[in-house]
Amino acid sequence: MINTILFDFDGVIADSLESSFKWFEHAALVFNIKLPVKTAEELKENFVEPFPELYSNLGFQWKRDRDEIFREYISYHTKNPAILVGGIEAVIKKLAGIPFLKLGIVSSNEQTILDENLKCHNLAKYFDIVIGVDRELNIPLKPDPTILLMALDKLGASPSNSVYIGDQPSDMLTARNASEIMSNGSMKTIAITTGFASRQKLEESNPRADFIVDHPSEIIPSLNLVS
Repeated sequence: MINTILFDFDGVIADSLESSFKWFEHAALVFNIKLPVKTAEELKENFVEPFPELYSNLGFQWKRDRDEIFREYISYHTKNPAILVGGIEAVIKKLAGIPFLKLGIVSSNEQTILDENLKCHNLAKYFDIVIGVDRELNIPLKPDPTILLMALDKLGASPSNSVYIGDQPSDMLTARNASEIMSNGSMKTIAITTGFASRQKLEESNPRADFIVDHPSEIIPSLNLVS
């Protein structure tokens, strides 16, 4: 039985596509870059991972300006929190009201930004754990499963009783990597199209999510099917 639900943050809880496009517009001015994408949808179409490759593709001198970009990124996003994906708040509140469920967030975004965004939207109280990236701790980015394994360990959860909800093929790969390391069952996955990957990209990803949904309202019915 599923007793642990872990969410990615950007594209799943936060409507990060639009906020990311605004960030890149801001960063382009700061770093004197002519941004090759003109809309949030164009950013989605051209989105790649890992982040250094994305920044380089958009014209930034990542290796040279990395530290300055990070400082500006944290400053901008703590002052300009993303809006929530429509309908996700109701889903989180409903799941948080189920006594046997533990909820968590596992994200490659900066811990400071996660904390500020959750505080802004008054959501922190619904989660048992929130783990983001802290550069000083040198936590690797997904699909390295380190942060997902940290969350499972702190919650006392096993992959076989857990679900990870993400918006990128890398989230599905992270869940598989964590399951292979723990070797005590496979983590179920739900992919949602409200983030940076199209349904086609999610359907073609390897590994593919157990379920692909287009709206947060589909998450709870999907959980009933993977249990």
